[in-house]
Amino acid sequence: MSRTTLTAAALAATLFIAGCASTPPVQAPEQLRATHGFVRITIPQLDQFPAFQLKQEGTGVTFALTPQEGAGPRSFGRWIPAGAYRIEDMKQADGQPFPSMRVEAGRLLDLGALTFLQLGNYELLDLVMPHPEAEQDLEITMRQLAPHLSSMEPLRWSQTTVPAARRPRTDMVPGGGLIQALIVNAIEDANRPPLKERLRQAATPSQAFAIATETVPPATDEPAIGPGGERYYGADLGQVRVRRPDGRWTHLDTGSLQAITAVAASGLRIVAGTVQGDLRVSEDGGKTWTLAPARFPGQAVADIDRVGGRWFVLTTTETRDLNFVPFIQRWRLSVLDGERLDNARPLRDQAMKYTSAVIGGNRVRGVAPNDGSAYYVNGFDTIIKVDPATLAVSRLAVPIDLVGRLNVGQDQRTLSAYVSGGMFSKLVLSTDGGATWTPRPAPPYPGVDVFVDDQGTVRATRWDVGAFKSRLELQQLAADGHQWKPGPKIPEDCLRMLTDGSGAPSTCVMNSGRLLTYRSDKWVAED
Repeated sequence: MSRTTLTAAALAATLFIAGCASTPPVQAPEQLRATHGFVRITIPQLDQFPAFQLKQEGTGVTFALTPQEGAGPRSFGRWIPAGAYRIEDMKQADGQPFPSMRVEAGRLLDLGALTFLQLGNYELLDLVMPHPEAEQDLEITMRQLAPHLSSMEPLRWSQTTVPAARRPRTDMVPGGGLIQALIVNAIEDANRPPLKERLRQAATPSQAFAIATETVPPATDEPAIGPGGERYYGADLGQVRVRRPDGRWTHLDTGSLQAITAVAASGLRIVAGTVQGDLRVSEDGGKTWTLAPARFPGQAVADIDRVGGRWFVLTTTETRDLNFVPFIQRWRLSVLDGERLDNARPLRDQAMKYTSAVIGGNRVRGVAPNDGSAYYVNGFDTIIKVDPATLAVSRLAVPIDLVGRLNVGQDQRTLSAYVSGGMFSKLVLSTDGGATWTPRPAPPYPGVDVFVDDQGTVRATRWDVGAFKSRLELQQLAADGHQWKPGPKIPEDCLRMLTDGSGAPSTCVMNSGRLLTYRSDKWVAED
């Protein structure tokens, strides 16, 4: 997923969440059920979350719902004293508090799911509403607590109207450094999409959610390609955004609330990986979805690829700093057996030599030429090559200590390895499967991504950082050249670039939430 977007959501979430994650309290249900009730909620969008706060009316005491052991990473709950409660600081659009919820002794109170909808400029709507994924967590919780409940019929509470938008701010900058600060500030100050007015005008949370799922911007920059030339991009709220060959954008709902962080396609089969290690599969082009047998709990799906008749899945284990910025601790490459996507066998499980912030152009990612003859994996400090036929794994000797981006060129032969690091930025190319590498001038810092087109021209996406404003730009280096030159001009408010499936940057995700694609030598609005 877009790590900029993820960081914004994580930082904004601090209105309801306080402090760092703490050890859940040890509770004895058999001793509490006479005076306490159990409250639960599903919080699917962030994979590391401190606590959800409820304030008791009358006493003003707050209780933090904490992760439920055995109920999945997204389910939070706790036994709390019977009484009336409100979600701290959550208001209706008119500024009035929502009706209180009643906790009854020996009963389970289900709050459904808490979903964050980004309005732009760091404004959010916080929806507490029912969702099928939350129902699954509820069923697990009910089975766990059955011996201690006086009724197997849960009590329920959800919003009846759309809440007031909120805009918490922070002075903390993801990743640190002046350049990152300028970029983040530029995004924050310009990010005011018209979508927020539609969301604010929604009469109910379900209406707001429906609008958001139809328009949520793509979060993954690399698409899967469908049989008709469709491009599938992962997005938040369990959505897959689809660009049709005629430029129309639609969406596929996988049935999850988790962010879709990787997508692969083979014929009508679409496989979508989530930030919490699930694989959701459609066999009919996205009309219906099921959960694959193979799951990766405690990991985020970083990439999925179909190479040489095999399905490969790259996952990462991440931690977050006090700014909620994700840092990769280790990565794992697995191969799945058969067409059922089961029996995930690890081919490589490796700790990061240097934990790497998932910002800028850094990606743990697999790439392969179209003929499926090899599969290359960028593990930052380790680049490996897999033979899809034999599953033999070898390590490539790349003359870069940490590789931010690894790509296969449009000629399906040239590998490019690139790291953006100021005066230490490096770019090397290989045309023999990574056996030897040729250094080339690196694009001006700070770069985002590099690829080689079918003419041998090296093309790069980078940030042009000014004194008060930052913007993306394209640069190019001729096959026999030594000087980077400007490429096609990118619209000023472009936040991120999506590639077209061959590595070429093609579509701008605008700060407004709109999507512009470069075709016929101009940028065309397609959404």
